[in-house]
Amino acid sequence: MFPLQQAIQTSLPELHTLWKRYTLPENQYNKLAEDNQTFTVRVPLIGAFSAGKSSLVNALLGEKLLKVDIDPASSLATELHYDQSERIIGHTSYIADKDTQRPLTRQQLQDQDFEAWQPDGWVEVYLSADILARYPHLCLADLPGLDSALQSHSNAINNYIGRSLAYCLVISSDEGTLHQTTRDFLKELALHKAPVLVIISKSDKKPEADIAAIATQLHHQVLEILGDDAMLEIVSASGRKKLTQDFEKALDNIEARSEQRFRDVVGNFALQCLAELEQRLTILLNQDDLDHEKLLIEQQELKQEMTQYQENLKRETVQVKGQLEQVLSSIVNLIEGRLKGQLEQLAHEVASQHDLNSTISQTVRIAMTEGVQQELAPVVQSYIDRVESDLPEAIKVNHAFQFTPTGSQSDHSELISTGVSLVTFALKRFPVVAVLMPIITTLIGHFVSKYQQEQKIEEQREQARAHVLHTVIPSVMVQVRDNVRQVLNDNITQVEQKLAQQAQERFQIYQESLNQLEQQLQQGAEKRAQAQQGFTRDLQQVQQLSTTWKSL
Repeated sequence: MFPLQQAIQTSLPELHTLWKRYTLPENQYNKLAEDNQTFTVRVPLIGAFSAGKSSLVNALLGEKLLKVDIDPASSLATELHYDQSERIIGHTSYIADKDTQRPLTRQQLQDQDFEAWQPDGWVEVYLSADILARYPHLCLADLPGLDSALQSHSNAINNYIGRSLAYCLVISSDEGTLHQTTRDFLKELALHKAPVLVIISKSDKKPEADIAAIATQLHHQVLEILGDDAMLEIVSASGRKKLTQDFEKALDNIEARSEQRFRDVVGNFALQCLAELEQRLTILLNQDDLDHEKLLIEQQELKQEMTQYQENLKRETVQVKGQLEQVLSSIVNLIEGRLKGQLEQLAHEVASQHDLNSTISQTVRIAMTEGVQQELAPVVQSYIDRVESDLPEAIKVNHAFQFTPTGSQSDHSELISTGVSLVTFALKRFPVVAVLMPIITTLIGHFVSKYQQEQKIEEQREQARAHVLHTVIPSVMVQVRDNVRQVLNDNITQVEQKLAQQAQERFQIYQESLNQLEQQLQQGAEKRAQAQQGFTRDLQQVQQLSTTWKSL
């Protein structure tokens, strides 16, 4: 355990005693205890089909756990955790309220017997492998090949971007370069500023000089897309000859980086819990010398302030929703501009009767990600800031509201960021492939049917260019505009509900503190004095814990 993690773990029994003594919400304490005990961050392994990801994992584990020769259409993401007892669990969905779980056998895992968990499922594997014990805070996730389907791109972002500390990009030495699907994926990762470790697999199949040349080329290619900050390092490995030492050292570095994520997520939440407890004790100490009459006035004023807050929240929500048409226009214009910028490429694919779905969907997805980050996130963050400033002073605590899309897999390791949450929510609510594929397929089918007679190549290209510009792109943009408009409204509704919920939770905690104080005021002077001594002692204990945790 990290020093802070160990300190929290050691203090949990006394903290639980205080939690029960002062009747704070039990679910808050339970969350802290569970998050502290089970904290892990994901490290997804991504790459083209047959890049050697599964072989690399098997070599790392020292056993043939994962099937190497797989059908990309039936493969599922497989997450590997360390645990003293082995178990394998199949999940039907990443969405918590839609997920069902059933145990899997090793044979089912090795046979890729995943029919019951298709199409949106994933697999969780807990092993007592020594190598996994070396990385207690990491969860390795072997993801389907990026070129198996565009949906693999979507899942690798939607289901992992907020929960992952770094991505491991596996490139086979047979390829030695970035394919277009991998480039497209890295472009999307770059928008999220996600760190990337590059692994050259099957390194035993090439001389060292060739591997060095491949590493140099990949370094330039990846750096051009990601920039200096997100590029971690490049290492070589081989699953066939179990040459994984450099990969293991790279994972050591990622494990070391996970401590800061722990501080940002679990550590901050632990301090928030102490702040709630400190506020309760401060009220009970009654330093403002409230009597029964003053206490009633305090409660009445707080109720009035909460009513005013709720009215302000509704007013601010109406105001921010009024800005959404402008946000929508900006996002739509960005997407349309990107599509028109690919006119020649799209026209060539139409004239050649190639599938446009992948190209158009990926362009729309990347442009939408940029649009949500640039246009929507600042508007929503300003909205959250204004709403939080309207909170009654009495229930303000030294931590800000957090927004996580409801219905998603709760994950204590997710670093809450408004930008990341909004983008992930938007892309999940607007499944680009499912929305655009039918219309694109129909439009291209009409074109091919109409112009199937032989024509001069230049005439074909010109007609294809006109078809893309005047038919395909406008039709796609109608679908994009309608769906994005709904997504933007749903975003604000989700944020509003979360803000209202968290404010109500704080209000209830403060009300309970005042109720406890009222009970104290009804006791005799001697009992009140004894209680005050206990409150003072407990407050000092909480403040000492806070000071200690902050210093670690």
